[in-house]
Amino acid sequence: MRNTLTVAGWEIKQLINKSYLLSLLLTPALILVFAVVPGLLGRLTAEQATRVLYVVDELGVFQDLSRELQGGNLTLRLYTGELTALENKVREDKEAAYVVLSPRTLATRQVLIKTGTEGIPDLIITKTALQRVLQRHELRGYGLTPETVSGLEQGYSVQTVSLAAAAEVSPMRKTVQGVFAAIMYLVVTTTGMLIMQSAITEKRDRLAEVLLSSVSAGTLMRGKMLGCFVPGVLQGIVWAGSAALFAYFYYDLAVWQYLLEPRVALLLFFLLAGYLFFAAVFISLGATMDDPMQASNLQGLVIMIPYLPILFIGPVTADPNGLLARVGSYFPPTASGVMLARLALAEHVILLDIVLSAVLLLATSALTIWVAGKIFQTGFLLYGKEATPREILRWLRTS
Repeated sequence: MRNTLTVAGWEIKQLINKSYLLSLLLTPALILVFAVVPGLLGRLTAEQATRVLYVVDELGVFQDLSRELQGGNLTLRLYTGELTALENKVREDKEAAYVVLSPRTLATRQVLIKTGTEGIPDLIITKTALQRVLQRHELRGYGLTPETVSGLEQGYSVQTVSLAAAAEVSPMRKTVQGVFAAIMYLVVTTTGMLIMQSAITEKRDRLAEVLLSSVSAGTLMRGKMLGCFVPGVLQGIVWAGSAALFAYFYYDLAVWQYLLEPRVALLLFFLLAGYLFFAAVFISLGATMDDPMQASNLQGLVIMIPYLPILFIGPVTADPNGLLARVGSYFPPTASGVMLARLALAEHVILLDIVLSAVLLLATSALTIWVAGKIFQTGFLLYGKEATPREILRWLRTS
């Protein structure tokens, strides 16, 4: 155990360096920047690009449109002159645009806002206002009262509500725990690939003999799994914390309470069990490769194992306790991801499924770690070629 902790400590020192810490802090910030800034800049650019909208009104809706756009920074001007002169005027004014509202507009159901800019500003507010005003004008043409028109504009809210779910359960709980599970599952899979890359790098740098001269192959493998786990956990905490802070300051949503529920302990358990399974698979795969870019088709398929739960996302979303969702919970390569989704989406998960999935996943992880140790012991010293499936089977039989 002491040697395992020593290897883990050495692995942590190799991984947690200045570049790792820099990326750890910058990644959430960059995600936030790319998620928020483009929309803000696009909205600001659209508002600044078009300041005056000339309206050729043949329908008598100018006053209604003015009320819809009241309070914005777009100035509406009613135009009654020649259309050719207006087009030339707008063409010379980069901050102007014009729109023609005529009976032809209602017939073709097309509205063209022509601008003087070279680009096409995204006038979402103006477009929405025009849609409402024209729809209202058309409905009034059928002799409907203003109250009836107002009711038709509201439309209908159609939702699906499960009678099996508790009425007092907040939908926010599902969203928060689902996002948390997705972030941590991504961390688990990327950390497993990090272990594979670490094994490949040490093989390529001819450090295998040096390392195995000091500790056994099993100790080295377990130390690597433990050492890569710590930076992964740190990364997950920073990402989840950043998401919670973003929700609080940007949307004014306090999500911390949903991360302190007992159900989160089950989420963490299946994340840990999934990590053990994926880490064992990837470290054994790394021991059989010299370069991930030259991996065979079979090895490429193995790399896709963590993404198999995606196949069950539809059935789990439709019925978290349905037959296909339960099957995905019993299949070890998908058990971790499917159970995370079920625990996040369902109010009540069948207890037998939780216990059986946990037992099968832990047993499979233990078996995978044992097999990975056998492969790692021989494959880590193999240079210049990639191991074939037949050779790997021979290692397992003879060791």
